[in-house]
Amino acid sequence: MMNRRSARPRLYSSLTAPILLGLGVVGACVRAPVPLPPVEPTEVSTASPGLASSEQVVRVGFLNTRMLPFSSAGSRADVIAARIIGGGFAIVALSEVFSETGRERLVELLEAEYPYRVEFLGSRKLHRLDSGLMLLSRLPLSAIADSIPFRTIRVRASTDAGSEPEQAAAFVRFVEFDDCASKDCWAAKGVGYVRVALSGRPLHLFFTHMQASYGSDDEEGRRATFAARASQRVQMGSFIQAVAGDDKLSRKRRRAPNGPR
Repeated sequence: MMNRRSARPRLYSSLTAPILLGLGVVGACVRAPVPLPPVEPTEVSTASPGLASSEQVVRVGFLNTRMLPFSSAGSRADVIAARIIGGGFAIVALSEVFSETGRERLVELLEAEYPYRVEFLGSRKLHRLDSGLMLLSRLPLSAIADSIPFRTIRVRASTDAGSEPEQAAAFVRFVEFDDCASKDCWAAKGVGYVRVALSGRPLHLFFTHMQASYGSDDEEGRRATFAARASQRVQMGSFIQAVAGDDKLSRKRRRAPNGPR
């Protein structure tokens, strides 16, 4: 379940050419539908403080849809699509889109507004559901070099190169978490990665759905939840390093070779 945040959007800007934005949503895999919270906004800017620049600002949204496995979720998709369109978002990350009916309805309602999409990221394990992750973008997805690992063909996406899995795989990277607890082990929770261009600079987008916290867990269950999340954070860091580079993980200035410690 997502934590409620301030209604005021947060503004991110970067002095460096690449911009890194992580979209993290923590929620349960199987849970009774409840009323939807608002789509949570973030704003990303290319402005460099104190320097003249051609500023571009995009609005990014994210939402836990709670479209449960094997449910129709059609009417829920109608409400979600209306909120997304009304929010003026350039990019939207969704989690818990487990219902195929709901997924298809979202695509039907939003494909004109968001021609570039990651609609489905599947599991490497036959007994699992998919990741439940979706990403919608008005900005074209950028191709990712073949040398960068974590390519997957368990993907459905809309890109300039086409929508077949082999074509879409050139624009998406995905890692499935190794560790999980409780009901979450039935879903392929993990981290997706795509790039778009913002004022000529790459915007690195990571969208994820981490281990849920179940209210009925006993002490043993809580320990398993914390351990799974800790493992997922470590795996996520390794994934970011592999696909975007070490320099994207920190904005700390590098010390001179003989500088103070």
